[in-house]
Amino acid sequence: MVVDVFAGSEDFAFDGLGHIVGKANGSIIVADAGGQTTTLATNIATAYGMRFFSNGALAVALPSLGKVIQVTPSGDVTDIASGMANVNGVHVDSQDTLWVTQLSQNSVVAKIPFGGTKQVILSGNDASGANGIYLDEERGQLFYTDYGNGKLRRTDPNNVSVVDIITIAGAKLDGLAMDACGNIYAVDQGSSRIFRVQLDADGNATGPAEMLAQFPKNVANANFGYGDGFDATKLYVAGNPGTVYSIAVGVPGK
Repeated sequence: MVVDVFAGSEDFAFDGLGHIVGKANGSIIVADAGGQTTTLATNIATAYGMRFFSNGALAVALPSLGKVIQVTPSGDVTDIASGMANVNGVHVDSQDTLWVTQLSQNSVVAKIPFGGTKQVILSGNDASGANGIYLDEERGQLFYTDYGNGKLRRTDPNNVSVVDIITIAGAKLDGLAMDACGNIYAVDQGSSRIFRVQLDADGNATGPAEMLAQFPKNVANANFGYGDGFDATKLYVAGNPGTVYSIAVGVPGK
């Protein structure tokens, strides 16, 4: 265990300034590596995906309200996009484009250019169970999970064709992370496990998924350490109970 200060925070993020940010009941809080906290914003509904933009604002998915908000470093809260039923996973790329999933009866994978409007990339069967999401800009591939079927999938968002990479039997795959070698990590929210899938240059699995750890409490998302007090070669994992765990993987995040 690293810190145990969050509650109801399915995801979390590092700000690069020596803090880990997540939800504690109705607030977004900022914690250092020693567990000392400050409050960033209050009156926040159920929160799922969280990732930082380059300007220091935090994107937060609020599934119960069907929208994504941003929280500035000074705590101001504004809407980024609305009308997004059960919005779930979020990923911010190097251009500050926000990639999102909607895990609902009509699941969607979409992108929101910084300051722009939502553009649907995948829907229907191609987006079935869409949950975790990660854009690998080097490969030009968008990776995402099919929660209910335990699938890791990928697509070229500019020339959409979906490839099923691997299926992990019995898993409920949630958040994704990628290391500097281009291998991907998927959290099994159903059984509180994390798997590593080694990938080739095209983004295909070179072997079966490797289970790295199973955790005492439920976990849903993972991030590589970033900032003072956090190890860049460790993967930090957490979920709704709020406990943040870490495991050494020997390589930093991408």
